[in-house]
Amino acid sequence: MVKKRVVAVVHGKVQNVFFRKFVLDNAKALDLKGWVRNDYENNSVETLFEGEDDKVHEMINLLWKGPDGSDVGNVVIRKEDYKGDYDFFSIVS
Repeated sequence: MVKKRVVAVVHGKVQNVFFRKFVLDNAKALDLKGWVRNDYENNSVETLFEGEDDKVHEMINLLWKGPDGSDVGNVVIRKEDYKGDYDFFSIVS
């Protein structure tokens, strides 16, 4: 199976709406590894995740949806080479 690594920056109303928890729960359910954090300077949420290609694609689609109360304006995706650096998915500060 093909593995991918993606960094995504989510813009819009994505802070104070449990967006990081939403990403954490969905990433774990999809068996993705990596992290999610708030970028307070840009009022965005940044996340890095690695895993199987189809699950990475599914997570990107979920980022566009977001949790109830969020209003996603844009998701900027940067593909990187898969590295396998992470053993689990977590919220970081």
